[in-house]
Order: sequence, then structure tokens, then C-alpha cells
Amino acid sequence: MKVRYFSKNIALSALCIAMLCPLTASGQEPEAFEEALQKYNSKAYDAAYVHLKASLNTEPDHLPSKLLMGKVLMLKGLLPDSLLEFEEALEMGADRNIVAPDLLQLYILSGDYQAVLDFDSDTLNSDTQAIAYLFKANAYDSLELKREAEAAFRKALSFKQEARLLNSYASFLLRGDRVPEAAALIDQALAVDSNDARTLQLRGVLASKQGREDEALKWYELASEKSKSDPIIQRSLAFTYLKLGKLDKAEEVIDLVLQQAPNDPTILLLKSGLLREKGDSEVADEMIEELSNTLTLMDDFSDKDSGFIHLTKGTTYFFAKLYEASAQEFERYLNVAPPDKNTLLLLAQSYKQIDDNRRFAETLERFPKITRSSSELVSLACRRYIEEERFVFCETLLENVDESIKHHDLVLFSHVSLHQARGNYAAAIKLLKEQYKPPYSTQVLVHLTRLHYMAGNNDKALDFAELLLVSNPSNPDFLRLKAEILIAEKRWTAAENVAAKLETVVNSEYFVNYVKAKILINQQKYAEAKLLLEAIDTTNTIDLDITVLKARLSSFLGENSEAVELLTQYRKTHGASKTVNETLVMVYSNMGAFEDALAEIENLRRNQITNPKYIEGKINLLIKLERVKLAKLEIARLEQLLPATAENTLQLISFRKQIQDYEGALRIIELLAARETLSTRILLEKATLLLEINKPEAARETVDLVLSDESSATAPAYFIAGKIAQAQNKPSVAYSHFRQGFIRSEGALVYALSMNNTITTDAESEDFVALLEEVISKNSIEHLSLTYVLAQHHFYQDRWEVAKPLLEAYIKQNHTRYKHNAMTLLALIVIDDEKEKGMQLAQEAYSLAPRSALVLSTYGWAHAKNNNYDQALYYLRQAHAIESADSDTLFRLGVVLGKLARPAEARRFLKQALTSYGDNNEGRVQEVQQLLSEMKES
Repeated sequence: MKVRYFSKNIALSALCIAMLCPLTASGQEPEAFEEALQKYNSKAYDAAYVHLKASLNTEPDHLPSKLLMGKVLMLKGLLPDSLLEFEEALEMGADRNIVAPDLLQLYILSGDYQAVLDFDSDTLNSDTQAIAYLFKANAYDSLELKREAEAAFRKALSFKQEARLLNSYASFLLRGDRVPEAAALIDQALAVDSNDARTLQLRGVLASKQGREDEALKWYELASEKSKSDPIIQRSLAFTYLKLGKLDKAEEVIDLVLQQAPNDPTILLLKSGLLREKGDSEVADEMIEELSNTLTLMDDFSDKDSGFIHLTKGTTYFFAKLYEASAQEFERYLNVAPPDKNTLLLLAQSYKQIDDNRRFAETLERFPKITRSSSELVSLACRRYIEEERFVFCETLLENVDESIKHHDLVLFSHVSLHQARGNYAAAIKLLKEQYKPPYSTQVLVHLTRLHYMAGNNDKALDFAELLLVSNPSNPDFLRLKAEILIAEKRWTAAENVAAKLETVVNSEYFVNYVKAKILINQQKYAEAKLLLEAIDTTNTIDLDITVLKARLSSFLGENSEAVELLTQYRKTHGASKTVNETLVMVYSNMGAFEDALAEIENLRRNQITNPKYIEGKINLLIKLERVKLAKLEIARLEQLLPATAENTLQLISFRKQIQDYEGALRIIELLAARETLSTRILLEKATLLLEINKPEAARETVDLVLSDESSATAPAYFIAGKIAQAQNKPSVAYSHFRQGFIRSEGALVYALSMNNTITTDAESEDFVALLEEVISKNSIEHLSLTYVLAQHHFYQDRWEVAKPLLEAYIKQNHTRYKHNAMTLLALIVIDDEKEKGMQLAQEAYSLAPRSALVLSTYGWAHAKNNNYDQALYYLRQAHAIESADSDTLFRLGVVLGKLARPAEARRFLKQALTSYGDNNEGRVQEVQQLLSEMKES
């Protein structure tokens, strides 16, 4: 029976505790009774029981002793004995107005709700009738008869308008999420008694319900000042301190409550959670084990009691971070009890902690009406959707939340997170500033700091970070955030100062080395950063951030095997982690181990099969593995999941193009066109796709739509128009379009290359040279690549005397993009007059690009010019294997084979060269014809 009382005591209502108030003696009483009364008022119930036994032994009919004995037995959990005492007191003529509150409370504690409802209250005075109807309301509420419960609350208030009655009714309404009505009753209670501690506490509950935890804390602190000994108030205060990360304050309150009630299960749960947060997990585990042992004695009860036991066990395991066990207990609770927000929240969080994303999702979607009515569940669901990049699902949920929670902080913050995930930082900042005014709460400041940082507004981000640190100067997360911002600003010394501050706060090299490593990474000193991270002692810590950062650095430095070993060892030791799996995908992809990367993607998808990000990753890997059919199936699946927006359409088009499914990509565009006007970018994609399926006229009509509007006639539009003209064999039209693109792009390289490839007249050549020289003269450093293109143009126009100084100037700048090509062309210019220099240039070009057909051909020709014909043949054959139709390589092979006395092979290559040159190089054609004639004569 004592165990049964222990279980019920966890959920003891505010009403029941309020009724156990101190008593005073009246008149001349037996000495033993007076001793018992003193012990009762000091909460020494065992001692009070001893004195009352003595008093009743002396005077068995002493009514005050019998009434007090009933109270003491009730508090000791001896409910049948207590009931017997009160019933005997009534038989002895005790005033029903005195006995009724205790008797009704006893029925409630015993779970005998029908006895409460059957209790005759008509003969009681109005004050006691108010209390009786209050108990009846609680009984109806426990029986899930909400309408009858509300009628009883109103009946109670018809007798008496006092704070206790108003508060009980308000609590009932809050449990039903009827926040505005509850708020009105709480205001009424405050008007009756502005110092009532329970009313102040309820005001805090109301603020918490509305998602305003900082405001809730202020009300709980006010309530605590009024009543330091009220366990319900102290629990609320301790729990809120924990939620807001104020661990020292929480510990003070929890220890105070435990002094008064050392066996209070709720406070013991909070204490164990606190100890775990502070790193003292051994003591926390001992507390949880003791609680669990007690709870295992509670299995032989009715369904209702059984549900309560499962709920308490689940909560215990949750605080112990035994999430699989907590999930099982919460599921068992839901099998015998109606669902409620708190249980669903704890169940969802349990599944989240064990990475069971399927059951996590099912929990949130199982009772949509309850989810939409809870800001905590809405927040949790939105976080999941955002993680899976299913933004529309979060948006839909937020649009359909209950009116009562639309302005809760957690719901508003979910809107902010959605904007942030979509990259709409300005919209997120605007929303926060519209909804909140300075001085901002800590949560709002954190959001504003991160948003400005992500938006690149680092000055503002630093301002908000400083505000955060004013009230939280030693918070390591806020210091680390400030350091990240300073690193982004390249303020290395200031970032190192923050790292030093972190060292004094956390007494750990972790934060210092981590911040210093991030500084080095931003300075592109990757090897030094890796050494710093390796110096961190992680022997006694499970540090995911460090492991992942070390792995990424190793992969970046080409040490992919080491990165894989780091990540797989972490997973083996500490269990599965989404971040580790995602990093392994990146590392395996970097090292070309696409099969292993694909296996990791499948691991990630096991619990998030509809996550678009993972489907996209799988598609990319399948394309690299050339598994086109499987890639096409995954693309089709992605099309079903993603909303038909312009952004998503572009992504899907990209995938279709990579597998050369141009018709499929066009179908996607047509689906979008049926819903909205196509953007310029989509129209250009459409034109490109039409060109790919050999429909240049349709492609031209599409791109003409874009070019007809000056505002959309961008450089890319002219580039595609040029490509279409090339396909229609209209080189002059193509040159004109590429020229427009070059001008509008302010000298972009791709347009210069395209122009160079479509020049057919001397006028176009002169125009091309003039355009490039003008752009290069404005900023020769920025347009080094154009210098090479101009030199290349002069080279192939046989203006070698103009090309030579341009190539030499380009090579001198050590610009890497076309350095090997520039050396190759310069080698060809000087090889006849400066054989040694030509060979040196060709050899260096080969060292830079040993798989370039142009470089190989030139290197072979340099060997030929130096009479190394066997070597020449070796490199020329390699060039021919890569680019079999290159005219110059065919010519050079013919010449070298002729020198090696292999005339039949020589003639074959020279004839191919003659065909390949056609009318494009009259001088070289004549040279080939002369060689063929000489070979025929010989």
C-alpha cells in the first residue's frame, strides 16, 4: 500500500497539497495531542503518529486526536486506516464541514472517484460546499468527463470566488489548451489576492504555454519568494531553470526541495538529469536505478494504474537517457491511456535520440490534431522536415496549427528556422523584429546573431553576440559563436583572444584548439589545423565535431584512408551518427569509392527514405557509376517528392541532362509551364534541351522569347543563341551572339573562346582582337586568361610575331589555367630556330598536363625536331590515341614515320591529314601534297 501511495504522490494535485495545512490547538487539550500537533506541523509524521496513539489510548473519544490521526495516516500512505478514522469521527458526531474536505481528499487519493461524486454536499455550509464541488470537479476530470467537470468548477465558484477555486478551474482549462479563458480566470485570481503563490505560479504556467519561458521564469521566481516550501512551485522553477540552461540555479532549488521531500520522484528525476548535464553520470545512474527498482514493484494494478506506472517508468528512463526503454514504456502507456501532448513529445524525442526516424515520424503524424495543438510537437516536427529538406511539409504544418498556439515562441521560431533553411535570412530577421522588441530574450538574440552571421552581416552579428555575452559572459557556446564570426571577418587576433577566454571558462584545450584550428582552416593552413585537432585529448569525451572536422581535413589533404578509419572507428565506438555517415559519403566520393559511398547513402536512407537530400546523393553516385536505369528510377521518385517549383525543376533538369534524358527533362518543364509562367532561366534550359534533341528551330523560337525583352536578354541568353546558330551552320550569326554575350558579361572567358571558334572573316578577326585588347587594357591581371586566348588567336592566324610576346607575358605571370597550352604554342613558335628552348618548353608543358593531346603532340614534334624519332613516335601515338582526328598530329605522324623509313604507314597518316585539313590550311595542304609526291617518287 505504501508503494501505491508513492506512485500516486507523483501526480498529487495542487488541491490535495493545499488541503494539508498546519493545524492549531484550541482550548485545553491532552498533552500527548499537543505534542502530536507540534510534530504534525513540523512534518514529523511518524512522531506525530506515536503521540496520537498515546493520546487515543488515554482518551479514545478525543475527537481532535481522531481527526488528526486520519490526516497523519493519509500522509503516511495508510489510506484504508485513514478512512476508518474519519468515518469513526463522523459517527462520534464530528462536524461534516470539518471532515468533508479530508474525506473527499482521501477518496481522490484512493482513486475512488465515484465516492466523491456520491458524497452528499447539500447539508454543508457554502464554504465547504465550494470545496466539495471542487473535489467533484477533480473526480469528473479524472474520469475524463470534461463537461461535467467544468459544470462542477462553475458550481464551486457560485459559492465562493477565492483564488484557490479560480486557480483549479484555470488549471483545468490550461490542460485543455483553452488559454484565453484560463488567462481571464488567473487575472481574476490575482485581483482577489495578488500575493497568492499558486496564482503567481499559474501565471508562469500560462506564459510557458504561450512559449515565453523567460517570462514564465519571472512569475515562478515571484511565486517562490511567496512560498519557498511549496513543492509544485519549486518543481516548476527548477524545471524552467534547467530548460533555460541555468544549471546552478536549478541545483539550488532542487536541493532545497529534496531537503523537504527527499523521496519526491519528480524532483529526483530532475536531479538525475541535472547531474548528467553537469557530467556526474555515475551518481545520476545510481539515482535512476533506485527509482527504477521502486517502480518495478508497481506492475500488479488496474489498466489505469498500469498506464500511470508505464508513464512514470518512461519518464524515469528518459531522464536516464535510456531512450529505447523509455520509448517502450511510453508506447505501453498509450495502449491503455488516451494520448496527450507531453507523452507524445517524450516518445518522439526518445525515438529521435535512438535515430529511429521512421517511428519518430509516425509518432508526430499519429495524432495530427494533438500535434497541431502543441507548440513543442509542431517545433519538433518542423525540425524534422527541415533536416530532411521537406520545407513544404513544415510550411503546411505551420499554416494549420491551432489558433491558440500561432503566436507561441516555438511556433514563431519554427517559421524563422524555415526561412533560414531556405536561405531567406532577411525574411527571418524581419519576422523576429516584428514579433519581438528590445530588450530581446536570450533565444531571440541567439537567432538574430546566427541569422546575421549566415547572411554575411558580420558587424551586426558581432553586436548581437556581444549582447548575448553581457548576460551570459561565460557561456562556451556563445563564446564559440563569437569566435566563428571573428574568423569569418579574418580578425585572427580577436578570435584567438576569445579562444583564450574559452580556456579559462571551460578549463579545456578542446575549445581553444578547435577555434585555433578553424582560424588555420580559414587561412588555408590545413596541415597545421589537423595537427592542432590531433593534439586535443578526446580520451574521456565523445566529440563528434572534432572527429568530423579531422576527417574532413584528412580528406582535403588527400589522406582519405585515414579519414575513413577515423569515422568508422567513431561509429564502432559510439554508435550510428547521421553526421558521420554523411561525412563518409563525402570522403568515399573524394577517393572515388563510389560503391562505398552508395552503401553509406543507403544507411542514411534506412530511416529517412523520403529525404530528398539523400535521394539526390544517390542519384549523383549512380550517375558516376554509370547505372543510368537505376538513376532514372530515383529521379522519378524525386519528382514525386519535390514540389513543382522553379528551383526544384532546375535540379531535376540537371539530373536528366546528366543521364542524357533530354525528353524527360523537357516533360518536367512542360509540367511547370502548366502551373506558372516560365522564368528566363527555365526558358533557356528549354532552348538548350531542344537543341540537344536536334530541334534548333524550336530552340531558336524559345530563346527569341527571351531576347525580345531587353531586361531578360542576358549574356547566357546570347550564349545559347550563339550555340543554336552554330548548330544551324550560321557562324557569322553565332559570332554576333557570342559578341553580345562577351560585352554583357564584361569580358567573360567562355564568350571569348566561343567567338574565337566562330570567326570566319578578317573583319571578325580584327573586331575580336580589338574587343579583347580593350578589356585586357582595363584589368590585365583579372583577364589573364583572355591574354592567352588573344595569343592563341594570333597563333592560329599565323601572326606568330604578335602571339610570341603575349605568350611569354602570360607564362611569366605564372597563371596556371592555360600555362601548359601557352608553353606548347610558344614551343611550336621557337622550335625551328631555338630547338633547345622549344624542347624545354614542350617538356615543362608535358610535366603539367601529360594527358593533353595538344601537349603530347607538341612534345613528340619537339623530339622530332631534335632528331629523336623513336621518342617522337611514342608521344605522337599517345596524342593520336586521345585525339585521333587532329590534323597536326596526323601530319606529324606521317613525317616521323617517313623519317623512320616506314613509308606505307607514313602515306596513310599523311592522306588522313590531307583530308582533315581540307580548305582550312592551304600552306600545310601544299606541304602534305609535296611529301606524298616525294614518297611516291622514291
